[in-house]
Amino acid sequence: MEMFLTLLSGICWCIVYEECIRLALKDKTYAMPFWALALNITWEGIYTYYDLRAGGGVQGIVNVLWFCLDVVILALYFKYGRKHHEADSDALFYLWTILGIAAMFFVQFAYVKEFGLEGRLSAQYSAFAQNLIMSIAFIHMLV
Repeated sequence: MEMFLTLLSGICWCIVYEECIRLALKDKTYAMPFWALALNITWEGIYTYYDLRAGGGVQGIVNVLWFCLDVVILALYFKYGRKHHEADSDALFYLWTILGIAAMFFVQFAYVKEFGLEGRLSAQYSAFAQNLIMSIAFIHMLV
C-alpha cells in the first residue's frame, strides 16, 4: 500500500508540475508562486540526495523526477518572473531569487537536523508545512 500511495502521489505531483510548465510556456509567465517553488526545489533536492545515498527506492526515483521538473519551473521563473517582481534591476531579481532559495534550503535542512532522517519524520513534517504554505500561495497568486 505504501508503494502504491508513493507512486500515486508522485504521478499526481508530476502532473501538477507538468501543468505549471505548460501554462508558463503558453502564457509566458511563471506558473508557480516563488515561495512554493523555493520550498519545493530545496525539499526535493535534499531528499533526493539522501534517498539516492541510501539506495534510492521508489521515493528516491519520484524525488528525482520532481527535482528535475522543479529545475525546469525555476528556469521558467528566471525567464518570465522578472516582469512581475518588484526588484529595480535584473541583478536584484536574480540576487533575491537565489537568496530566497538559499533561505528555504536552510529552513528545510533545519527539519532534517531537528527530526533526523530515520522514519522520515523530517520529510513528513516539512512537507505538511510546505503544502499549507503552497496552498495559501497558489490562492494568493490566483487572486
